[in-house]
Amino acid sequence: MQWMTMLRTIITIGVLSVIANHAVRYYFFMHYEKYDVIARHAPGPCVPLDGADDGSEDLTILSSGLTFISSGIYPNKRGRILLLDMNEPSPTVTEAQITGDHLDLATFSPHGIDTWTNLDTGEITLMVINHTPDHERVEVFRYRKESKTLVHFKSITSQLWGNINDLVMTGENSFYVTKILHSFRPWLRLLEHKLMLALGEVMFYDGVSVRSVAGGLHLPNGINMSPDGRFLYVSEGGRYQVKSCEILEDNEIKCIEDIFLDTSLDNIEVDKLTGDLWIGCHPRYHQIVKHDAKYGGTITPSQVLKLATSGGHFTDVVEVYLDPGTKMAGSTVASIYNERMLVGTLASQLTLCDVIYTD
Repeated sequence: MQWMTMLRTIITIGVLSVIANHAVRYYFFMHYEKYDVIARHAPGPCVPLDGADDGSEDLTILSSGLTFISSGIYPNKRGRILLLDMNEPSPTVTEAQITGDHLDLATFSPHGIDTWTNLDTGEITLMVINHTPDHERVEVFRYRKESKTLVHFKSITSQLWGNINDLVMTGENSFYVTKILHSFRPWLRLLEHKLMLALGEVMFYDGVSVRSVAGGLHLPNGINMSPDGRFLYVSEGGRYQVKSCEILEDNEIKCIEDIFLDTSLDNIEVDKLTGDLWIGCHPRYHQIVKHDAKYGGTITPSQVLKLATSGGHFTDVVEVYLDPGTKMAGSTVASIYNERMLVGTLASQLTLCDVIYTD
C-alpha cells in the first residue's frame, strides 16, 4: 500500500503544481503585478468633446477629415454612428441619421467600424459590427454626404461568427475580421478567458463566404492594413503583442513579425501618410475587464502608443498618451489627422489632443 500512498502524493503535488503555475500565469496575464497608474502625459493640450457620452469604442478618419465613430456598444446605451469633421477648429460631434427597413435601431449595438471609398465615384461604404441579441452581424451602409445619412442596405451573417470584434475592409464587399473568443455561450466564454485559451481567429469575407485565415490567437482585438495593402496588423490582446502579417494573393496571410508591448492592446488605426500604427491601450488589463463588466462604471487608465513600421516590420514605439483614468477612462482607439489626435473610449468621453510632440 505504500506505493499507492506515494502515487497519490505524486498526483496531488502534480495537480497543485499545475494549479499554481496557472494562477501565476493568470496573475501576470491580468496585470495584477502592475502598480496603479499615477503618471500623466499627453502630446499637447487635450479637450473632451461633447456628444459621445455613450462611448466611442471605434473610429476611422477619412483622408478628407470626415470621421465615423461607433457609440453605444452596451445594452444600456443607445447605439449610434457619430460624425465629426477634423478640419473644423473646434470639431462638433453630430449623429448620423440611419435609414433603411432592415435594421432594428432599438437593438443596434455598434462595435468595430471601417470604411471603403470608391476612387472612381467617391462613394463611401461603411461597415460596422453589430452585436444583436440573436446573432452578430456586419451592417453595410452607404453614406450620403449632403444629408449626413447612412443608408443601410445589407446585413452580413455567418455561422462561424460569434465574439467578432473589429474589421478592416479590403473592398466594397470584402473584409478581414477578428474573432476574439471561440465560445458562444457566456459561461464557456468566461471559462475560455479564465483558462487563457488561445482560440481566437482572423477571418476573411470575400463577398460570398467566410473562412479562417489565422488561428491559435489569444484575444485578437484590433485589425488594420498598411496603406499599400500589403500587410495586415492584428493586436493580440492576450499576449500583449501586435502581429504583422503579409497578405498573400489569395487573401491568406503569413505572419512575419510580433512585437511585445506589455499592455492590453485594443483597436489599431493606421496613418495613411506614414504607415504608423496608432493603438488605444489598457495598461492594467484587470481594470478594463472590471470597467467592461460594469458598463463603464469604474475608472480605468488610458494609454495610446504610436508604432512605426517599415516594409511590414516594426521599427520604433512611443507612448504618446497616458492617464490614470481621471481625464479619460478606457481608451480603445486613437487616430491622427493634421497634427491632432482623436481618442475614443469604451463607454465614456471622446478626447481631442493637439500633437505638438510624440517623442
